[in-house]
Amino acid sequence: MASEDVQSELSPHGTLPLVGSYEVIDARTGELPNGLRYVILPRKSSEPGIGIEMYVEGGFIAERRPGERGLVHFIEHMAFDGTTNIPPGQLLEIGMPVSFPAPSAGATDWRGSRYYFSSRTSKVKDIDTLLFILREFASEQTFLPEAIERQRADVLREMDEKRIGNHIYADLVAAVGPGTPTDLIDAQNSQDVANAPIEVIEALYRDLYHPVSTVISVVGDVDPDAVIALIEDRFGDWRPEGTRREPSSEWELEADKISNLSVAAEPRSRIGTALSWSLPSSDTPLRRLVALDAALMDMLAVEALSARLEAQDPDTDKSNLRVSIDDGTNGYRLVLIVLVQPERDWVASVSNLSELACSLHSRGFSPDEWRTAKASTLASLHDRARAVGSVTNVALAGQLANAHSRGIWVFSPSELLFHATKIFPDLDESRGNAWLRDRIISGVQHLRVETPALSAYEHPTEIVRKEFGSQSCE
Repeated sequence: MASEDVQSELSPHGTLPLVGSYEVIDARTGELPNGLRYVILPRKSSEPGIGIEMYVEGGFIAERRPGERGLVHFIEHMAFDGTTNIPPGQLLEIGMPVSFPAPSAGATDWRGSRYYFSSRTSKVKDIDTLLFILREFASEQTFLPEAIERQRADVLREMDEKRIGNHIYADLVAAVGPGTPTDLIDAQNSQDVANAPIEVIEALYRDLYHPVSTVISVVGDVDPDAVIALIEDRFGDWRPEGTRREPSSEWELEADKISNLSVAAEPRSRIGTALSWSLPSSDTPLRRLVALDAALMDMLAVEALSARLEAQDPDTDKSNLRVSIDDGTNGYRLVLIVLVQPERDWVASVSNLSELACSLHSRGFSPDEWRTAKASTLASLHDRARAVGSVTNVALAGQLANAHSRGIWVFSPSELLFHATKIFPDLDESRGNAWLRDRIISGVQHLRVETPALSAYEHPTEIVRKEFGSQSCE
């Protein structure tokens, strides 16, 4: 298909057109009679095999009953310690001849659990072996007592290593996203993992792992029809045992509970300051071109925000500056600017970010700043489009699984670049500043300070508040 075909308006719940080297490649999507969804992207690359992921919806936010906090992560660990047809210790013997070794092949977040592999070949029998393993993870976990205790110790060790970081992050997300799924972050510091009986762990597994909650994604040099047949053969007879937990629709950003300031003064805190704006998440546009416009406007905003902050303080190390916009992953839209300055005190960081916030409200971005943002966005997309071949199959499989689960659009760098060349010439500062007002600074602003330098004070927040108050806009 030629690049002009990118202009087609397809539902985000149907075919997912991706663009590589300025050509559109259609990813095959579908659904088995039992509700399991799949997305397959045929792709030729330098990799010898495929990337494959199974995504099971229902992560930390599904842990709703007392005694369940942290157990979804526990279940993900259990998958690798024996199933009905893979005895404990035998997984590597089955998988390693087919897949590459990896430090981990599973992860759990707010929305679900991921299981993924990169294969050594794209032979049908090898893909089938990986699908066999994933089916075992999906419905055949056994929860033997000795395996439970092995993995309990491992999960507790992981939790202990991340406890302080989780606590600090918990405080941040509670401050910027009250009422939303991430407001439950401290679940990862729960004692439930240490005390949960086998029956509770297995019951949660049976309630969460269902075909209708599962997406299989395959990327590589494959015949889609052959892969679909394998998926049908391995997963078509899956009949869940538990009562599926429907995704909660109760989450809503409670903007009135967002304070203008929070402080983390733990002795082991990182040194940094963050400025954020929290807004309700946007609905996924039904028209592809509308979604493309929104994606590019966010990219322009990130470039412009970064440049403004660097211009304010030329000594800012770009590697210590991160600007991001996340729309809906965790139930709300979060614009986040993180400034990590280990060699400077927190007062300088507060001053820098406060000046940025004031200037955005008073004058927005100038015509020159928007022109520069457009030029840097185009350059970045050119670089990303040229490097598209270096993106691994398993990384693409993960992106597709996540997008298909959430029903959102997927854009490649070259598709974004193609669309940017069409709209950027007529995109001036008026439209750019309207986006800034409506989709960024209209949110609830929050300043975050993290530094061990304040750990000696009994009321560190008040110390920062005095300084923050002195940084009022003129």
